[in-house]
Amino acid sequence: MPFTAYIISSIGTIGMVPFIEAARSGRSYLLAFPILVGLLSQGITAAITLPIYWLLFVLTGAAGLHLRPDNGRTKITHAHAEALLFSAFTGVAIPSLGMLYLNDPIVTAIWQPYPVWVSISQSAHLLFRPASKYPMSGYKTTQGVFAFGFVVSALAHVLIVLPRLGDVAALKNMFIPSMTALNPFTTTLERGVQDFLQWDGLICMMSSIVATLFFGRNVKEFFGLLAWYLVATCLVGPAAAVSAVFMWREMLLNGLGDEKVKRK
Repeated sequence: MPFTAYIISSIGTIGMVPFIEAARSGRSYLLAFPILVGLLSQGITAAITLPIYWLLFVLTGAAGLHLRPDNGRTKITHAHAEALLFSAFTGVAIPSLGMLYLNDPIVTAIWQPYPVWVSISQSAHLLFRPASKYPMSGYKTTQGVFAFGFVVSALAHVLIVLPRLGDVAALKNMFIPSMTALNPFTTTLERGVQDFLQWDGLICMMSSIVATLFFGRNVKEFFGLLAWYLVATCLVGPAAAVSAVFMWREMLLNGLGDEKVKRK
């Protein structure tokens, strides 16, 4: 249960990024179908789907949009930002909490297509608060979506990992997958599923970290991001660390980061 809660909070946090990027003005057509990314992650695993998404994210130039911030091209409207925050609660948080705490196979089955619930929640919210009526920038609310993901994944890390820091063997057993193929005749179902999810989480987190290293605008920022991940992954977990980097990128996209530096 602790490992499942940790992996759900982490991948759920990262899984909102395709929906956020799809809502951005001027995004590539290749990044316009986040529900497809989500359903493929559920069908053929996130370990296969997310690295492909990140590759498209980099190759389409989305990872470098902040190099030449253009609010008209990179803006997320207030209506879309509100819809994203609403769908993060109703499409990810509530079904995930239900699956974890009710421990019911029907609830688990309902959780499986969570990208669909995210998409439906987002569309329903936009029906009542359309972008045509609320076209102003949704910067603060977008940051709220990333902050929500940061808090959820960081809280899971603090509650699950930090109390076990003195037990290296327990942490290794919880998070490190087997480096060799498991024997199907001697491996329990529980251990096999955990190993599968460990690889899923490891590849998801590593590919996400590699993709965000492209946010560095120079060598100094590149190594600064590396240092951030080395420290923050231990303190708040990899998913929260990635969320914080996306918050920094969002500042740059809105032309705010450099202004603060200039004022100082």
